[in-house]
Amino acid sequence: SLFYKYYVNVTYEKWVNKSNPKFPPPEKVKEEITQMLKGLFTATLAPTMSLWLQANGRTKAFCGWHDFEGNYYSLPTQIGMFFGIWMASDFCEFFYHYLGHRYHFLWMQHKYHHRFFNPTPFAVIADEYIDQFVRASPLLFFPLLVPVNMDVMFI
Repeated sequence: SLFYKYYVNVTYEKWVNKSNPKFPPPEKVKEEITQMLKGLFTATLAPTMSLWLQANGRTKAFCGWHDFEGNYYSLPTQIGMFFGIWMASDFCEFFYHYLGHRYHFLWMQHKYHHRFFNPTPFAVIADEYIDQFVRASPLLFFPLLVPVNMDVMFI
């Protein structure tokens, strides 16, 4: 894979072909990993709350082929649900990211994601707590608003 080739099994000859071929200093990579772990921890909060709310019957979420009202969801419906969740959550994340670049008050929260001059893959979710929670929040809000199969949502 590309990740393995350029980041795990890295050599100078491979790295020099990047748009920014300078190796980041170890302190910067450590900062990136620390920031990524904060983002990873925060990203688990919305799905965890979603699962807890579903387990306590406080959402429209369900598991399997039938919701709690007995409505049946066929395979094509479940596939459509998967793609709908995927596209809607991806759009929410894209739009939030766009707004984070457009408005100063959102940029003040989002800018930490962009402070690595030569990012490694750890920078993908190297976000501050609020930024990452907002990006993960569709996994909490979708089941509150519409019937969602939790099995499909967390594929």
